[in-house]
Amino acid sequence: GWEGTSHYTKKIYAALRNQELNFPHPPDGKYYLVDSGYPSRKGYIGPYRGGRYHLPEFQRGRLPSGPKEIFNHA
Repeated sequence: GWEGTSHYTKKIYAALRNQELNFPHPPDGKYYLVDSGYPSRKGYIGPYRGGRYHLPEFQRGRLPSGPKEIFNHA
């Protein structure tokens, strides 16, 4: 267990390191799409930071602009 409060990223890194937990890893050449709170690691792709990526932000009428927002919107 975790004493007190623990940061989400700390828990994810611990799960990735501990083989006994059977944390899912993508096969070679494949990727899992993850949210922005997930640590950057091989095989896990999160949104670009510093730009819009929540769908309601795109539904307010302004279309994605630039390659990073287009990726985040997809």
